[in-house]
Amino acid sequence: DEDSYQILLTEHYDRNGELWRFSEAHPIVFYDVPTLWTTIETHHDLQSGRYVSYRLDNRDATARFDLELSAAQFSPQALRRRGR
Repeated sequence: DEDSYQILLTEHYDRNGELWRFSEAHPIVFYDVPTLWTTIETHHDLQSGRYVSYRLDNRDATARFDLELSAAQFSPQALRRRGR
């Protein structure tokens, strides 16, 4: 997207240079923040005819952007704890 600099569409090629898959992210604007955020991400496999979608959030609460974070939450130790 030329306004947000977010990648919204990607192409994946096989070893023969043929288009194999493509992925797309569908954005939504949160005007009160303000920010542009992606909601659904869909990945299409053109060779098998299959697809998968992630982050179907229409039943979830709206994303929160007001969380207070500290630098300590991003230390290697803190990230290790979160990964367990």
